[in-house]
This record gives sequence, C-alpha cells and structure tokens, in this order.
Amino acid sequence: GGLDDPDWGAKLKPGGAGMSGGELRKVLLTRACLGDPKLLVLDEPEAFQDAESQKSLSSFVDRVSSDTTIIVVSHQASTWRELGFRVLLLEPNDVT
Repeated sequence: GGLDDPDWGAKLKPGGAGMSGGELRKVLLTRACLGDPKLLVLDEPEAFQDAESQKSLSSFVDRVSSDTTIIVVSHQASTWRELGFRVLLLEPNDVT
C-alpha cells in the first residue's frame, strides 16, 4: 500500500509506532490532502524514500498540484527539476 494504493484498513499506533519513516511520511502526506488543501508546504518529502517510493511521491505531487499550490523544501533540487517542477534555489545569506 503506497500513495497510489493505500491500505485503508491499517490501524495507526500513537506517533506512528511500528512504521518506517517513509511509511509515516506517506500517511501524513495522504492525510494532508484529504481536506482538498489550496496550499501544501512539504519539508523534505523525499526523505526516507527509496527510488520507487520517490517516483510514486512525485506522481502523487504532480496529480495534487493541479488544484493545490505546493512548496517543496528540499536539498534535492535537481530531483524536482528533473521531474518538471519549477525550482527556486535559495543560497545561504540570499534571504534577509
């Protein structure tokens, strides 16, 4: 059960106990999208994801972005650029 095929019957334990970091991030991202948000800010959403999960994540973000403005904070700008997303790079001391 990934982002494209969640296990809706899964029971969550407090704090996501028993889940990997990647699994917990998938659940939290899915929950964030349930209310049809207009803005999502994702902090390192690709963290703890293997290559297959990153592909699923980018596909999910691409689908959601048609109705939602998404700001991704990431150290992997090239990954998001390769996926066709617009990237704004901020260097240290560029923002005051």
